[in-house]
Amino acid sequence: QKTKNMMLNYYQIDAFTRHTVSLLEENGIPCILLKGISLAACYPVPEYRKLGDLDLYINEPEALEKAQVLLEAQGYREEKELSDHHVTYRYTFQKTGRSFLLELHYRVGGMYQYEPANQTVDEVYSPLRLKPIRQTINGFTYSVLPPTEYVFYMIHHMLKHYLYSGFGIRLLCDFTFFLGHNYTAIDFAQIHTWCKESKILHLYEIILETCRIYLGLPE
Repeated sequence: QKTKNMMLNYYQIDAFTRHTVSLLEENGIPCILLKGISLAACYPVPEYRKLGDLDLYINEPEALEKAQVLLEAQGYREEKELSDHHVTYRYTFQKTGRSFLLELHYRVGGMYQYEPANQTVDEVYSPLRLKPIRQTINGFTYSVLPPTEYVFYMIHHMLKHYLYSGFGIRLLCDFTFFLGHNYTAIDFAQIHTWCKESKILHLYEIILETCRIYLGLPE
């Protein structure tokens, strides 16, 4: 029963993701899908990857403001949350009464006290540097982070969970499956440089070794 509910939730999140991204793109607002069904696509059975909310990244201030106006006009209700990198909205489908959360990111992650790390992250995911790629999931095509930038984002996402909100094995499963699925397209030397600049190289090494020991990540 739990597996059935998890699979049902996957397709509900899939529908919510498609609905939201379609709304933004039809109104000329580019957005980048973070995690969610994009990560689930790397799993042997995508429906078995438990999903929570929808995360979208908009790195241009004008586009972000336009998106907020549009979403609120379409019934997305802002939920006040203390955050330095995203705005949260709740959307309820009228036919089913099911509601879902959207985190609309204007930064891929929260701010650090270590300013050089903030500068590195801002530079990597800036509008001028970042070139999204397209990924087709269940017949719908989304803009997503390129593999190298995706891995760096996942490391920072794990760091945020480790520091503030709890660290679970799902994060390591995500990392293992994503690397196994995309390793030939990942520039590991670039990731090493970014991690050194951010002072998180040791964290990255621990994550890699943990995934190798316990989850079968190849050398």
